Amino acid sequence: MNTRRIVVTGMGVVSPLGCGVEAVWRRLLDGQSGLATLPEEVTEGIASKVAGVVPSLTNDCPWGFDPALAVEAKDHKKMDRFSLFALAAAQEALHQAGWQPDTDSARDRTATIVASGVGGF
Repeated sequence: MNTRRIVVTGMGVVSPLGCGVEAVWRRLLDGQSGLATLPEEVTEGIASKVAGVVPSLTNDCPWGFDPALAVEAKDHKKMDRFSLFALAAAQEALHQAGWQPDTDSARDRTATIVASGVGGF
């Protein structure tokens, strides 16, 4: 049997608690929630009034989401916001791992796992 090890060497997070493993972990330990009541103008005609919204850098500096960390500004409108979140989290994971694959073989053996509740919906 051919057994290959899989090793998790880095993590990245973009969530309603903020962006970055450090910020999210600290806020979880502090018992904070990423859920908030949405303004009436956003929820008019919708039964649910509560959501977990990823904060912007402006609203939660330095832990809010900055799309410039994911891709160049000229590409923001070409991509779904979920894709920007995924790229930012993947970049954090690779940075945390100190992984900069420099050969085709190394790149072929690299993977990122992305999860979302309703990304791209």
